[in-house]
Amino acid sequence: MIMARETFYGAEAVTTVVVKLSLPGSMPEHIFFDNNCSLAKAVKNDPVFRNVGLTVAVFRFKCKHRETDTFCQMNCNPAAYPELRGEGNKLGGYQAICREMHVDRYNFFLDEMVRRRNIMTNERLARTKQQPGTWPTI
Repeated sequence: MIMARETFYGAEAVTTVVVKLSLPGSMPEHIFFDNNCSLAKAVKNDPVFRNVGLTVAVFRFKCKHRETDTFCQMNCNPAAYPELRGEGNKLGGYQAICREMHVDRYNFFLDEMVRRRNIMTNERLARTKQQPGTWPTI
């Protein structure tokens, strides 16, 4: 289940991303950031980031990151994370739709896709008797 997502406005610098993510309870399973190759190098020995996927968005990875950058290819390629692949083992199925969207439409689209994915995940968990549920409102 996707529990939350956040856009870090003004977080273009690698150090800013590290500081914003180092808050207790804020560490996600995956971080999609255009400059994750640099971020991954900066935090490679930081235990806080040990179990965090630092990937570059599919459409950015293919056109903005050099194939000769072996560190980036090995550590930030979204294709290396099976949990990010969709139907048919593909990545980036919505690239053509999202590429031209303005921020407000993209945020709406992303929120809707997260909601739909959570519904499907919840149904799958129920079918396999894994007792999905919700947390009580605080």
